[in-house]
Amino acid sequence: RRERTEEIDRSRLYGTVDVATFPWTAVYTTREYVSLIDTYSDHSTLEDARRLPLYDAIAGAIDRHGGSITVPYVAMAFLARRR
Repeated sequence: RRERTEEIDRSRLYGTVDVATFPWTAVYTTREYVSLIDTYSDHSTLEDARRLPLYDAIAGAIDRHGGSITVPYVAMAFLARRR
Protein backbone atom coordinates (compact mmCIF):
# COMPACT_ATOMS: atom_id res chain seq x y z
CA ARG A 1 0.00 0.00 0.00
CA ARG A 2 2.66 2.51 1.02
CA GLU A 3 4.79 1.62 -1.99
CA ARG A 4 1.89 2.39 -4.32
CA THR A 5 0.97 5.68 -2.68
CA GLU A 6 4.62 6.79 -2.72
CA GLU A 7 4.82 5.96 -6.42
CA ILE A 8 1.75 8.10 -7.12
CA ASP A 9 3.17 10.94 -4.98
CA ARG A 10 6.53 10.82 -6.79
CA SER A 11 4.78 11.31 -10.14
CA ARG A 12 3.68 14.79 -8.98
CA LEU A 13 0.68 14.38 -11.26
CA TYR A 14 -1.85 13.94 -8.46
CA GLY A 15 -2.85 15.46 -5.15
CA THR A 16 -3.23 13.59 -1.90
CA VAL A 17 -3.83 9.88 -2.32
CA ASP A 18 -6.71 8.31 -0.42
CA VAL A 19 -6.82 4.57 -0.08
CA ALA A 20 -10.04 2.65 0.41
CA THR A 21 -9.91 -1.02 1.40
CA PHE A 22 -12.65 -3.55 0.91
CA PRO A 23 -12.02 -6.82 2.76
CA TRP A 24 -14.01 -9.88 1.76
CA THR A 25 -13.77 -13.64 2.01
CA ALA A 26 -14.57 -16.53 -0.29
CA VAL A 27 -15.37 -20.06 0.78
CA TYR A 28 -14.17 -22.81 -1.56
CA THR A 29 -14.90 -26.51 -1.53
CA THR A 30 -11.91 -28.78 -1.97
CA ARG A 31 -12.61 -29.18 -5.68
CA GLU A 32 -13.19 -25.45 -6.20
CA TYR A 33 -9.96 -24.52 -4.43
CA VAL A 34 -7.82 -27.00 -6.34
CA SER A 35 -9.39 -25.74 -9.57
CA LEU A 36 -8.63 -22.16 -8.52
CA ILE A 37 -4.96 -22.75 -7.74
CA ASP A 38 -4.59 -24.56 -11.05
CA THR A 39 -5.22 -21.18 -12.71
CA TYR A 40 -2.14 -19.71 -10.99
CA SER A 41 0.81 -19.94 -13.35
CA ASP A 42 3.25 -20.85 -10.59
CA HIS A 43 1.13 -23.96 -9.96
CA SER A 44 -0.17 -24.84 -13.41
CA THR A 45 3.29 -24.78 -15.00
CA LEU A 46 4.72 -27.34 -12.59
CA GLU A 47 5.47 -30.73 -14.09
CA ASP A 48 2.74 -33.30 -13.40
CA ALA A 49 5.14 -35.26 -11.16
CA ARG A 50 5.27 -32.24 -8.80
CA ARG A 51 1.88 -30.61 -9.38
CA LEU A 52 -0.40 -33.62 -8.89
CA PRO A 53 1.06 -34.72 -5.52
CA LEU A 54 0.92 -31.08 -4.38
CA TYR A 55 -2.76 -30.83 -5.31
CA ASP A 56 -3.48 -34.16 -3.63
CA ALA A 57 -1.81 -32.95 -0.43
CA ILE A 58 -3.72 -29.68 -0.48
CA ALA A 59 -7.01 -31.48 -1.16
CA GLY A 60 -6.31 -33.93 1.66
CA ALA A 61 -5.61 -31.11 4.11
CA ILE A 62 -8.82 -29.31 3.16
CA ASP A 63 -10.84 -32.51 3.41
CA ARG A 64 -9.37 -33.30 6.85
CA HIS A 65 -10.53 -29.89 8.05
CA GLY A 66 -14.15 -30.08 6.95
CA GLY A 67 -14.01 -30.03 3.16
CA SER A 68 -13.86 -26.27 2.63
CA ILE A 69 -11.42 -23.41 2.97
CA THR A 70 -12.12 -19.75 3.67
CA VAL A 71 -9.74 -17.37 1.93
CA PRO A 72 -9.53 -13.71 2.97
CA TYR A 73 -9.02 -11.08 0.28
CA VAL A 74 -8.67 -7.30 0.29
CA ALA A 75 -9.48 -5.09 -2.69
CA MET A 76 -7.85 -1.67 -2.61
CA ALA A 77 -8.75 1.52 -4.45
CA PHE A 78 -6.23 4.34 -4.75
CA LEU A 79 -7.98 7.66 -5.31
CA ALA A 80 -6.32 10.97 -6.20
CA ARG A 81 -7.29 14.06 -8.17
CA ARG A 82 -5.15 15.08 -11.10
CA ARG A 83 -3.31 18.36 -10.48
